[in-house]
Amino acid sequence: MTPFPTSRRGFLQAAATLVATGALPMPARPAAEASRIHFVGDSESWRVEDPCAWALANRESLPVLQRARQRLDTLTPDDAERALKVVLRRCPVVLVEVMGDAVTVHQWTSTANADPRWFFKANRLARPEVAVTLRHRKKEQSVPRRGSDFLYWDAVDDDFPLDRFAAKRANRFNRDADDNEPAPGTRSGYGWEGVPGERIPWRALKDAWIKGPEVICPNCDTPAIMTNFGYRQISFFNCAGTLAHACPRCRRQDTGTAVHHSSWSSRAFIENLEPANRPVRFHFHGVRPITPGHGHVAMGTDRLNS
Repeated sequence: MTPFPTSRRGFLQAAATLVATGALPMPARPAAEASRIHFVGDSESWRVEDPCAWALANRESLPVLQRARQRLDTLTPDDAERALKVVLRRCPVVLVEVMGDAVTVHQWTSTANADPRWFFKANRLARPEVAVTLRHRKKEQSVPRRGSDFLYWDAVDDDFPLDRFAAKRANRFNRDADDNEPAPGTRSGYGWEGVPGERIPWRALKDAWIKGPEVICPNCDTPAIMTNFGYRQISFFNCAGTLAHACPRCRRQDTGTAVHHSSWSSRAFIENLEPANRPVRFHFHGVRPITPGHGHVAMGTDRLNS
């Protein structure tokens, strides 16, 4: 009789011998991860096993399939590919197949009928290591993408000093020696005393951070940093209010219009600042001083009438 091994090494050697001789079965390997298939709308998704069977079974009950209902009535389960294309072409959905870190998004053309970014966020798929294939089913074209391409907002330029903006915002209630210097990368349409061009001084940005509206990053659900504000020229006759925000965590940025924030829209934006931090000139077809009775709205009207 073989003595029972008392050491860890002896036990492992004995176990390997039993497996090799067939006395012990080999441990079962984990099965390959099955793909998950979802129809994804702008704010809702449906997990399906068979896209064609799902579309035919729910064409009468789901409003999202209403545009394809009449055409689906003429199809059968044998028309799987045709049914899928009908839904992708006529309905506000895309089809998303998920298999681990590999995702395939089926949509009719390069312009999707639905926005799947919320689905990528909810399922933690908006990561750069996730390989995404966009299939445009109208012309059967495939385009490689990354999961990070499905984040909200746009990527911040690599040379933009977002870390410095974050440090300045964290110290916004204190005065620094360089607060009169212009913040890099800013362009507001306004001008401050002692600051060249349309750049915003740090002291005005700090005031805006204290009094301005808080914007939450849609990717990280954390407060974003205002990186630019103003009322700048966008065409020969027109200007537009702008509030730009960036998230230091995901390094994405968004340039929104100030009209979305009623208390900080148009000229009212700069009037919320402390008098010492308000601009003194406005750039619109040249440099014009800002006076109490002649704001930038009146200047734009005078320029148009002339």
